[in-house]
Amino acid sequence: MTYAFPMILSVALMLAPLSIGASQDDGTVVAKLGEQSITDRDVDFQLGRVASESGQPLKELSPAVMQASIYLLAQQRQALQALRTRKQAVGREDVERWLEANAQPPNGEKSTAAELIREKARQAGITESNLRDHWAFRLSWQRFLQQQLTDANVAKHFENQRQRFNGTRFKVSIVDVAAPAGQSQRRDKLASELKLQRSRLMSGDLKWKDLAAELSKAEPLQDQADKIRVREDLWARGTGDLEPTIISALMKLEPSNYSEPIHTPTGVHLVKLIEIEPGSKELSEVRDEVRAHMLLHLLDHLARQAESQLPLKAIE
Repeated sequence: MTYAFPMILSVALMLAPLSIGASQDDGTVVAKLGEQSITDRDVDFQLGRVASESGQPLKELSPAVMQASIYLLAQQRQALQALRTRKQAVGREDVERWLEANAQPPNGEKSTAAELIREKARQAGITESNLRDHWAFRLSWQRFLQQQLTDANVAKHFENQRQRFNGTRFKVSIVDVAAPAGQSQRRDKLASELKLQRSRLMSGDLKWKDLAAELSKAEPLQDQADKIRVREDLWARGTGDLEPTIISALMKLEPSNYSEPIHTPTGVHLVKLIEIEPGSKELSEVRDEVRAHMLLHLLDHLARQAESQLPLKAIE
């Protein structure tokens, strides 16, 4: 798996048709969003993973896919809260009308929204409240995008971040340290350790080639060398090859410099920028990439507005 996956996952899910999922059990709590629980069944429902009729368990998701999915689900719930605060979210009646028009079983008598929600939540193994919020977000998000994803805004987004979209390539070396999505003591310790080692790199007390070995000796990573990954001399485009937050950090760096610790849904990262190869593409050549990144940008913008009310916390 590459670190482009969370971006691909985010865009795919936010553009996918509204759907009905199904599962078999109540699930396991995999993260907390404020006082709310996020379960593996919530993640399965979001991904459209449906248990087989024989009852055979679903294939376990890889840790990186699971953490990226948890983070995306948290952002969607935070964004919904922000839209509700701004009075831009659809109401309960809108959700129920959509359900009664689009979620009826293929055969049998027509059901009320309450009956549909009760049955679909039971099948999916998630709460009725989470099911309502799932559809409320999707409907609200579609309406929000109609207002925001205009040609003028796409052009402005391109101009504000040309280096991300115009074909610029960054030659980098990266140390990735795996950590679950959300706030946790482990993340805090890893970020502190990477910050310490960055200072040593900048002072010349530590060589980049020795960084992984030094990290493996640190208290947060003792006996966890498998959590550390090193990628050397990697050429990456502004979109599609690395996490958007890593590209954001690279756009602020000069060659031969080191980033501050960077947080992504799957871990904490330290990046050395080696070289920049400028690009020259114009908006007409990369419009789809700009629009795709705008989806993530807008979601992140909304989610941050409700982050203090609904902080994502990892299960340790």
